[in-house]
Amino acid sequence: MASASSVSRLVVIIILINVGAISDTTVFVIASAAGLLSSPIQLEREAILGTGWWINNWATGNSTSDHYKWTGISCNSAGSVLGVSLLWYENDNIEGELGRFKFSCFPNLRSFKIHSNYLLSGSIPSEITALSMLQTLELSSNYLTGIIPSEMGRLRNLVHLDLSNNYIWGYIPPTLGRLSTFLLCESETIVF
Repeated sequence: MASASSVSRLVVIIILINVGAISDTTVFVIASAAGLLSSPIQLEREAILGTGWWINNWATGNSTSDHYKWTGISCNSAGSVLGVSLLWYENDNIEGELGRFKFSCFPNLRSFKIHSNYLLSGSIPSEITALSMLQTLELSSNYLTGIIPSEMGRLRNLVHLDLSNNYIWGYIPPTLGRLSTFLLCESETIVF
């Protein structure tokens, strides 16, 4: 049972959110410090399960608690997710929208590769910019639509970008030209 002081802090946080006095990020930091939320590792695990992409025994290796053992997931020694790499032949549960992946739950993610999954659809969510450590983003050969979010220029560590063989249209955002590192985009399939 939560102590009275924890409940009081939670009530104050909720009031501040409702009046717009603090952001969601601030709430996460305050709630984490107060012990009101799960650990970051637990949040990553729950976010992975929440996609529905790791629901069978083959993908999870019969272990629902040890996400670092799951197909396509690589972690550091503390258990924080560093990479997600799923090809169609590794996991056939990848369907639905890319936005199902809660990018903001993965502060240490360096590589995100989901390609050749024609049941993965939707647009590239601007939330992807929460991945400040991201170096590799491969989303080729899916069924992604829409435009490349201009906010992707905030991914300062990005060195490899592959969005080929999707249904992306429009201009490559000028913000991507401001990246300080090499940018690879197989543009023959991006419609201008």
